[in-house]
Amino acid sequence: MVSRINTWGFLLHAICMVALLGLAEGKATLVTFRVDLSQQASISPNGVHVLGTFNGFDPIVTPLANVGPGQYAVGVNLNPGEQHLYKFVNGNTWLETEGVYGDCAFNTYRIFTVPANDTVLPWVCFGHCDSACTPVSGIRLACVGNSITFGLGLTHPELASYPSQMQSMLGLGYFVGNFGASGTTVIRASGNPYVQADPFRHLLRFAPDTVVLLLGINDSKSAVWGPHGSRFAADYDSLWMAIDTLASHPHIFICLPTTAHWPMYGIDLSVVRDSIVPLIQAHGRKHCIDQIDMLGFTSGMASGFPDGIHPDSATSRLMAEEMLRIMHHPRPQIDRSGNVLRTNGGAEWQWYLNGDTVATAMGGRNDSLVALLPGTYKVGVRVAAYQHILYSDTVVVLPVGRTEAFSMDLEVWPVPASDRFHWRVATPAAEVLNLRLVNSSGKPLQVSQTMELEGELNLSALPAGTYLLWVERGGITGRQILVKD
Repeated sequence: MVSRINTWGFLLHAICMVALLGLAEGKATLVTFRVDLSQQASISPNGVHVLGTFNGFDPIVTPLANVGPGQYAVGVNLNPGEQHLYKFVNGNTWLETEGVYGDCAFNTYRIFTVPANDTVLPWVCFGHCDSACTPVSGIRLACVGNSITFGLGLTHPELASYPSQMQSMLGLGYFVGNFGASGTTVIRASGNPYVQADPFRHLLRFAPDTVVLLLGINDSKSAVWGPHGSRFAADYDSLWMAIDTLASHPHIFICLPTTAHWPMYGIDLSVVRDSIVPLIQAHGRKHCIDQIDMLGFTSGMASGFPDGIHPDSATSRLMAEEMLRIMHHPRPQIDRSGNVLRTNGGAEWQWYLNGDTVATAMGGRNDSLVALLPGTYKVGVRVAAYQHILYSDTVVVLPVGRTEAFSMDLEVWPVPASDRFHWRVATPAAEVLNLRLVNSSGKPLQVSQTMELEGELNLSALPAGTYLLWVERGGITGRQILVKD
């Protein structure tokens, strides 16, 4: 249970204590909580409970009474003016808590402010904001992270956290879920991994269309990174895979962690910058996952992080704006002309073939590429001053050779070779044969003409690499790949 309470960190307990100590003595408000479980497959033999800020998030201490078919209620004395977060429990353990999404909820909890007079809350369906079990509508955006995502340190995280501000910016048509779990890590052996936090369980039920994943800063703590840092890459991959394989097929944006401006809470910026960030970037390149650079974006914003780690309301808004800007930025497109691939925009490019980066020597860092080899091609483009990277859709290049598109029979041997290649064509010799040798960027290296049907190419002056030989005669074209050792 301790790890579950850490979802809220110590902030919520502090809020409750301040409220209890600061309020003048007066009449408490009797609040009656009511929940309808009649639509549930079954009701736990261990009863129905409610947990929240008013009972230390304990799933056992506040049972509800059965007052009708599938209906349960309980009255709790609370101080007027307090704001509380709570969940109903179909049983008496954290694994049996509801996850609530909608206007009544924050971070999968219900939220309300205690009025001055005794009140009976409306009937609600278990896991929903109303009594009719109405699901939330719109495009579902899930923000996955730790206390920075939750909004720790903000007076009203339900309004000022960056997921909440993203919701206000997106408006109708979207539903943004805050799945921040304070203190959590990527590394499973840390003692407080995200995959064991309550928000993760509800994230999987949320069926998101889009996910923004911002985790890793807590893994830099010496007690975590020192003994377990070698597990980060594998555990990050496992977490990403659990989200990527959801039935909703979400589009995932991975974020580089925000900057730690002061060495607070044991967080080590050098570990974040020099070890964790490169691992997240490598994961993004491996799977061609869109990347949002919160490290670079927040690096000059020390004044917006009151404790050095957690952003204030204004900075949270800037983060939300930048995330949405990149998420809505025009994605790179690949224009294809034959086997010449060209992309649009961006400051830097990286081409991928069958999931592996195309070497720089082959034009992999250019805005265009000659697809010499068959397979699936993508391009990643840096879209701003920071290391924001977006990826294109896949373009499939079919094997070359004697295909309908290339009607001339062209043979080249040996392949590979160290310097000299022999070529031969099978076509009438009535016209001049045009030969053109190009590199992977499409630049012509050798151009010649002949009336012969075979000959030799000398590549001894060229560096090792992959080249393409085009031949043309009377509108009939052939091509072959040459690999120089």
